[in-house]
Amino acid sequence: MEKDRAAAVPDAAVENASRVIRTETVGRDGCDYTKEFVLPDYIPDVRRIISSGARASVVGTGRNGDFAGWECTVVFEALLLCDGGTVRSVSLQGTQGGEMRLEPDTGDFRLEVELENAAVRASDPRRLTGRCRMEVCARGRTTCPTEMRVLGDGADAGSVETLREKVCGVFVGTAVKENVRVSRDIDPPAGCPEITDIVRCTVTPYVTSVRVSGRTAEVRGEAEIGVIYSGPDGKYGMFTERCPLGTEVELPEDGTEVCYACASVGEIKAAAAPNAYGEQKTVELDFSWDLELYSVCPCTFGTVSDAYSTRGELTAKNGTVRYDRLAACFTDRISVRGESTAEDLSLGRSDGICLYFADASVDRAGAGKDGELEFKGTVLVNALFETGAEGDPYAPAEMRIPFTYTRKADLSDGPVDCRSSVSVTACRLRQDGGRITAELELQIGALVTQTCGKTVITEAELTGPLPEKGPAMTLYFVDPGDDLWSVAKRFRVPADEILRRNGMTEDDLKNRRVIAVFGGSRQP
Repeated sequence: MEKDRAAAVPDAAVENASRVIRTETVGRDGCDYTKEFVLPDYIPDVRRIISSGARASVVGTGRNGDFAGWECTVVFEALLLCDGGTVRSVSLQGTQGGEMRLEPDTGDFRLEVELENAAVRASDPRRLTGRCRMEVCARGRTTCPTEMRVLGDGADAGSVETLREKVCGVFVGTAVKENVRVSRDIDPPAGCPEITDIVRCTVTPYVTSVRVSGRTAEVRGEAEIGVIYSGPDGKYGMFTERCPLGTEVELPEDGTEVCYACASVGEIKAAAAPNAYGEQKTVELDFSWDLELYSVCPCTFGTVSDAYSTRGELTAKNGTVRYDRLAACFTDRISVRGESTAEDLSLGRSDGICLYFADASVDRAGAGKDGELEFKGTVLVNALFETGAEGDPYAPAEMRIPFTYTRKADLSDGPVDCRSSVSVTACRLRQDGGRITAELELQIGALVTQTCGKTVITEAELTGPLPEKGPAMTLYFVDPGDDLWSVAKRFRVPADEILRRNGMTEDDLKNRRVIAVFGGSRQP
């Protein structure tokens, strides 16, 4: 137990100032976004869409008092099956903005944007419509005051005794590193036909380790690269390769013990060029990736948790201090398997799988049963099948595979804040007769914090004199549940006075059967 006496200040006001700093959501905004695009002339008429999705980034923010304005760029991406059985990839861009109200007393903040239900649909052979749900979240640091303000005629240095307890929490700081460039030449695997053109190149970056050294975090990861190409016979194929990633990030806080990071891809450029021997074409790949890192710094806060006066009646008002407690920080690998049939995928005929790729998302993350963390998500596998039909050689299909992952965690009652990400690190799709099987490896990671609270005294009114003092000395028989604070508060005498008069320390109290209390006004 740590005891502080309030110092005298003008106007009969006494303050014990302490503030808890938290990282929390300080504002939210959302909207449904729809934009129509006209295809450029070099792309044939669209017959069907093989796959589609979108990504977004914040390009501008502004602030006016308790309101924050935001502007985001949304990039819709689609793989198209066009007339003549040709496959084309398009990237279409739009912008959207809005305004959100911030929590009172919000200082610096940063915006995060998430897209839900992103899809591209063909309204006619020359027009595409992109739709998604945008959720914009402002995260910042807020301060929760824990000072105790005491008012009254007798509020001087010796009028109030306060008890301060140590409360442990965490700072959650955010660091962002953008546009980390990677250039790489990729040779097709043996047996691959000569590449005529690159239809699409996908890059899925993910973090494998974060090592903290002082104010620097060394981040290592990999990127799963998928190349979709056309060959000299007009057919399409694909192959995959992995690429190592690495960078360093400066941390925003001293004393960081734990870091969680997630990566996303930016601009991708890929082209086919002859290799050094002129016998085959290699893929010249250039891409950028962005890193978002959450650093967790344990901290200890002192909070006023109780008080009493030695000179007057103290009427206290309670407040609640909120603080973050780290529950879990992890990165795990899991396996997911799904099966379907050609009939379920609306394939009238399938002579084989031409190309395929997968994406995954976490739809819900939070507390499950028995203190577990529970993650529910979906894996979306898009594939192009060969039909063998004249004039219609290909047919697209989509498999949705739900997954649930649970993990033990040290959770208590209270809200849970979960920042999570999931990446497809490996995918295999095969067909056996009319049955199609997908086997995937996922990497799922999360930083989970809980907002906990402690009730404290934030304001007190000192009124009227205490009842007349009792005998000059009272012999008090110590109960097993007594501590120094409870005895001092009961008699309305300073705690250090009890120790001095009895010639003991606070730890000696539990070994005493009787102590002497001088003066004071015993309370029930």
